[in-house]
Amino acid sequence: MAESVKVIIYIDDFDNIDFYQEELAEKFQSFLTNKIESTDFSVQVLDIEDYTNADISELEQYRSIGTVEDFQRLVTAKNEGRLVELPCKVGDKLYQGYSEGIDDAKINEIVIEIRTDMGVFEPSDIGKTVFLTREQAEKKLAEGKGK
Repeated sequence: MAESVKVIIYIDDFDNIDFYQEELAEKFQSFLTNKIESTDFSVQVLDIEDYTNADISELEQYRSIGTVEDFQRLVTAKNEGRLVELPCKVGDKLYQGYSEGIDDAKINEIVIEIRTDMGVFEPSDIGKTVFLTREQAEKKLAEGKGK
């Protein structure tokens, strides 16, 4: 099950915030549900004047991470099982123990493969030599015959 996400909308200079809070929360919840195909989050609309500098600093940190579109793409990928969090990065060291001692090596490259009954493919092959739908494969085949 995916983690629950709480979305807080900060409103500045909003005279009738009490009147609009519930309506804005409902509209934003509906918008996000349609955009990221998930309902595992909540939306809360708050008046920015009710918060301390620490809260505003936290909001600025979220904004520095990325855009709403980035968030939507990552949450959708996570919910669909397409998001992979790697335990290391290029440049890290790996260590392996042997009866004679321990060896280490720097990670030069991380490779992701897609293994199927047809063979092994790289993610960059999708849309070029292998396809996510039969229709895409048929279209590519027809383009090749037309040349």
